[in-house]
Amino acid sequence: MALLMSKFQALTDNGLLRSITRMNHYDRYVRFCAGLEKIGISDIGSCNFIVTHSSLLEAVGITLPSIPVVTPDQKLLDNTVAANKTNSKEIGEASDLLRLDIMQKYEQKILGLPELRTEYIEKRLEEQLNYVDDLLKEWFFEIYMQPLRAKDQHEFICNRIALDKMYGHEYPTEIRNLMDTATVVDIIKSVEVGHNLPQGRGLAKLWKSFGESSKKMVIENYKDAEHRSKAVLSLEDTLANIDVASSCFSFKPKEDYLDLDIIHFSVIGRNNESGVHEKVFCLTADPIEKARIRIQMMRSFALQTKDMFGQYIKGFEEKEGVVGFYDLEGNLIQHIDVRKEPRLFERIHNEKIVL
Repeated sequence: MALLMSKFQALTDNGLLRSITRMNHYDRYVRFCAGLEKIGISDIGSCNFIVTHSSLLEAVGITLPSIPVVTPDQKLLDNTVAANKTNSKEIGEASDLLRLDIMQKYEQKILGLPELRTEYIEKRLEEQLNYVDDLLKEWFFEIYMQPLRAKDQHEFICNRIALDKMYGHEYPTEIRNLMDTATVVDIIKSVEVGHNLPQGRGLAKLWKSFGESSKKMVIENYKDAEHRSKAVLSLEDTLANIDVASSCFSFKPKEDYLDLDIIHFSVIGRNNESGVHEKVFCLTADPIEKARIRIQMMRSFALQTKDMFGQYIKGFEEKEGVVGFYDLEGNLIQHIDVRKEPRLFERIHNEKIVL
């Protein structure tokens, strides 16, 4: 079952893919394909199944050891703090140099990890085939071997993990807002050109900052009688909604990378092998409401970006994809058109959110 050239781009979470390819459970794969037809993919052979560094490592069961927090260059840190304090024109360059320094230091720590050598990953992949149904071994193997055949794949994987660590890095209080802004700029670039670098971890960190500040703002707003008279929800319900949303963005430091990839690509789309920006079909067995909240958060940032920089971002809505929710038996439970999902910022103030 060789993979054909792509007509659709699809990203599947590993729990689902593992389940539908399990030995002696070919019936799950058949039901999975029937579900694809319902969301607009009539032939699984026309799919290019995306493999990110996250999905590859998770698929072969590699969990990285704890990577010590790096210490940024003091001069670069001081320059960034000073530029932020005076709001000088060098602020952008200073923050970029600081982030680059942090990313490169993480990268140096990660490059030496034996778990990330392509030979080791390929060996682990071959071991996984012992659990795959005979009719699906070739298909399963080809999905994950494609990226391993790419040139400099080891360096690419290490770079992506280092960037993720950079997004999760805790910066000093006095420049935290500045570094959050730098993350927003990265998301803007993704919306504009379909970068294949997922921004999920940065988004989760942004939500942490937003969630804390928005609760304070909501409490202040509800002190105003006119605001209370127009509000759809009570103060208590609005604050509870923020807490519910925050619970959906609690990701494990060394795990949940693929969940973050699905958030990103379902909203932003992805460049295919020819560099064409396309929408992505994301297929997952994650809890539906939790996944929707995460997607709505990403969509809020993306649409806010379009509102502010719309003249630079053409046809963004056409890149928003479809998310299919499956159970582990291969049954499609529900699917959503991401274009029809509300902005989370608005939903928090207009309806009671329950997981």
